[in-house]
Amino acid sequence: MSYVFLLIILCTGSGSLYGYDVQNLLAQQAANPEDALINYNLGVAQYKTSSYESAAHNFQRALTHAENNQKLAKQAQFNAGKSFEQYGVHLLPENWDDASKKIPDPTLEKAIKALESAVVEYKKDASDEKTKTNLARAEDILEKLRRKKQQQEQDKDKDKDKDKDKDKDKDKDKKDEQDKQDQQQDGQDHNQNQQDGKQDKQKSDANNKNNGQQQDNNPSSDDNEKVDQDKQQGDKDKKQDGGKESPEDASAPTDQGKQDKPDDNTTKDKEQQKQKDLDHKTSPEKQDDSTEQHALNEGMQSADKKQETMQDRRMQAILENLQADESKKQKNILLRQLGNNQQQQQQGQKPW
Repeated sequence: MSYVFLLIILCTGSGSLYGYDVQNLLAQQAANPEDALINYNLGVAQYKTSSYESAAHNFQRALTHAENNQKLAKQAQFNAGKSFEQYGVHLLPENWDDASKKIPDPTLEKAIKALESAVVEYKKDASDEKTKTNLARAEDILEKLRRKKQQQEQDKDKDKDKDKDKDKDKDKDKKDEQDKQDQQQDGQDHNQNQQDGKQDKQKSDANNKNNGQQQDNNPSSDDNEKVDQDKQQGDKDKKQDGGKESPEDASAPTDQGKQDKPDDNTTKDKEQQKQKDLDHKTSPEKQDDSTEQHALNEGMQSADKKQETMQDRRMQAILENLQADESKKQKNILLRQLGNNQQQQQQGQKPW
């Protein structure tokens, strides 16, 4: 306030101040823009109303046009520096020099420019002690503001690095989560493969079981062994009879001839083979269309063939058993006849 009081004294001493009506002075400036005194008085009025930036510009205009008034020019220069200094300080918040206090970048930039302009104006004429004092203070404030700006920029870089680290951590967390999900999916796929393998094994076991049941329905080796044993018993009985043939044995070649006669199964097999050869000669389209039907027919024919084979073997065993029984009967008859003949010879009778 001491500087404002000085301005008032100077202006009053010059006899050019008609009041501090800013609007009136603005009108006068519009009518006489190059009048140094009007520009100076308008600067004083604006300084008193805390319009420091506008006041500084009007003091600079007064300095420009105060060629013949050195005293007015010197004061206008001092007041311009003071107005820029006040404008810069006025922009700053309270306790702005505290290290933890943050200043918005636009505000900080304006304050630095204002203090730089104040230093420039003070340096134009720093011959008196007051101007030197103001210059030193303005330079000190400017240096603090510059350090403040540098510190805030470093803090911003640190914040950016922190943000990058956070982003990296987020990316890492996402990657870890994705890896975890992939591992879970792999485990599920592995379990599914195991289940599929078990199901395939169960199906294979079921198929093997069904095949085993079908084999059980076919003539077993025990039946074949029984037939062979019956045949061997019949041969043994023949040997015991001394190789003699009974009247009933004469019919055996006839039965054997019937057995050597080609059976119906062989004829069927030949017909099926012919039909199969004809099917192979047909077009690929027809073969593809009838594949399923052929497979079904072959399965049915195979079943019929197995059934007929079983029946043939059983009939063969029955016939051999009957032949063996007949052989025993014939043997007994011959033994009785032989016994009767011997008795007649002993009694002196002739066998005829």
